[in-house]
Amino acid sequence: MVPAVLRHGCLFAGKLALDDPVEKHLPEFHHQWLTVEQDSHHLLLKQPKRPITVRDILSHTSGLPFASAAEQPTLDLLPLRVGALSYAMTPLVFEPGSKYQYSNAGINVQHAGFPGNGGSSFEAFRKAAAEEFGKKGR
Repeated sequence: MVPAVLRHGCLFAGKLALDDPVEKHLPEFHHQWLTVEQDSHHLLLKQPKRPITVRDILSHTSGLPFASAAEQPTLDLLPLRVGALSYAMTPLVFEPGSKYQYSNAGINVQHAGFPGNGGSSFEAFRKAAAEEFGKKGR
């Protein structure tokens, strides 16, 4: 919940915009690829029509898969920042904004790389939230 509150504050403070490309905050997402066809013998990729946006990540319409190959056999072995980097190397499963699909990858990306989070520890989140609410409460 704390990361969501901080993101909300960052939206209002102008540090984060819903239509920002994710690559603005995580440059590794520049030149993301999209899976067009895949079978046991080949994988055909193309560039998506547009980059993933913050809005896409927050609304589960980014096209990111549920998890990356690096997260096998379980989702919780990697630090968030490393997991987020693995998603940047994983092709999208559909065009950003074209449909809804719940994605742990999207949740991890927003926690790892958006302003107000930056891959920080929970303690850093708590301090930032306390500071933000202290400013607003006066």
